[in-house]
Amino acid sequence: MPKDLSLSAKLLLLLIAAALAFTTTTLISSLQFPSQNIMSSFTDQQPALEAINRLYQLLDSPSKVSLKTERFSGVKITPANHLVLYWKGPFPRTTSARLALGDPELEELVSKSPVPIQVVESVYSEATLLAATESLSNEFERMGPELSATGFVLHTITPENDGSGVTVGCACERDPSKPPADPGFVNPRLPEGFHLPDVIVRFEKTDQPVLLGGP
Repeated sequence: MPKDLSLSAKLLLLLIAAALAFTTTTLISSLQFPSQNIMSSFTDQQPALEAINRLYQLLDSPSKVSLKTERFSGVKITPANHLVLYWKGPFPRTTSARLALGDPELEELVSKSPVPIQVVESVYSEATLLAATESLSNEFERMGPELSATGFVLHTITPENDGSGVTVGCACERDPSKPPADPGFVNPRLPEGFHLPDVIVRFEKTDQPVLLGGP
C-alpha cells in the first residue's frame, strides 16, 4: 500500500478489500453444485444406459428394420435402474423359457442382459405412433380456424413411450355430447370433419408452453 496515503484512506482501502473478499466467499458458497446424491444416481444408471445402447445398436442394424418398425414401442429405466422394454405382442415363452420376441438375437440380448429387462406388451409400435403424430399435426394445421372457433388451442402432441397411444396437450372444453374420458383426460369439442388417426388419442388439459425466443 502506498506510504503517502493518509491513515483514513488506508483504512478505507482495507475495508473495501475485506468487503470484496466477503462478497466473493458468499457468492462461491451460494453456487449450486450437483449434490452427491445426483452424481451417484448418474453413476448408478450407467449400466442401464449401456444396456439401452446395446439394444438400440441391435434394433438399428439394417437386418432389424422391419422388426423395430413393427414391434418396438419404447424403453425406460425404472427407479431400481432396471429396464422396461415395451414390445408389441404377443410374445409367448419358448421351450427354453425365453420370450419369443420375433428375433433370436434380441431374445438372447434380453435373456442374458446384465441389467434386468422386463418386456411389457404394448398396443402400438413406435413407428405407428410417430406416423399418427404426424397425421394429427397435419390435421390440426388443416383445421386451425375451425378449431379456434371451438376454443381449442393445441399445445403438444406426444407419442407415448409405452406404446399406449398419443396424448394431445391442449386448452379445450369438454364436449357434453360425449361420454366422460378417463381420469385426467377430456373428450373435447372438435369441429365436424376433423379426422383422428386409427390409434388411441387422449386429450389432456395443459398450460400453454413457453416458446423459446418469444417475448
